[in-house]
Amino acid sequence: MKIWYNCSSAMGYHESHKDYYNATKEHAQTVLGPEVEVAVHGVNRPEFELEVASSYFEFLAKGQVINNVIKAEREGFDAAVLGCFLDPGLFEAREVVDIPVIGAGEASMLFACMLGLKFGLVIYNPSRLTDLERRIRIYGLEHRVASIGLFNISPKRLLVSSFKEPDPVIEKFLEAAKRTVEKGADIVIPACTGLNVLLMRNNVHRVNDTGVPVLDCVGVALKIAKTIVELKDSSGLFVSRKYPSPPRRMVEKLRKFYKLDNGE
Repeated sequence: MKIWYNCSSAMGYHESHKDYYNATKEHAQTVLGPEVEVAVHGVNRPEFELEVASSYFEFLAKGQVINNVIKAEREGFDAAVLGCFLDPGLFEAREVVDIPVIGAGEASMLFACMLGLKFGLVIYNPSRLTDLERRIRIYGLEHRVASIGLFNISPKRLLVSSFKEPDPVIEKFLEAAKRTVEKGADIVIPACTGLNVLLMRNNVHRVNDTGVPVLDCVGVALKIAKTIVELKDSSGLFVSRKYPSPPRRMVEKLRKFYKLDNGE
């Protein structure tokens, strides 16, 4: 089995992301086990983007994510996981490939509903709060969210510096997570895959002494992808096409028109 994991950061492109890339690769392989081949990828983004978080910047990266999912199917991967909690390109990617495409945000929030009545989310950058709330509404989970905890650091601080100096970020996360527990959360989800990998790497599996677990959103998404592939083999499960995807020949023509296959 082969699973393609694609985040929206520049891991694999910039040396500054090396620690994040290595930690993600190690965690993904630990979750999936040695019998599964996992390929970890990012997208090509400029370093200066790390100074701020922006919905527009994420839009520019989303096309690369979708292109990479198409590439994964062409290269024989059995499933793709979108390693960004906001699931950029999830619906578009599902429309143009026949392999399962799993979003870390959707998968982990649905999974959390089986572990508690309400879950809390912790986001590290308040500027992405509106996008997160929009995703929750799209998935119809407003009534399962107890609270969203916030703390504020830059993407650069999280994805570059924190893998060498994790304690300040972990402390801020746990403070925000405890606030969601106080507002009724039975389980807490890090609403960022980079934050999630940092927490798992440092064995942060519970919110202090509250008895509330911290859900591994990356691990859940990878495990669900693996399970769906296994169910295809054992039970004949396949991707629904009640609403047909566009004809492949038209997709290929459009990709050539927009020169989307150049450099792949």
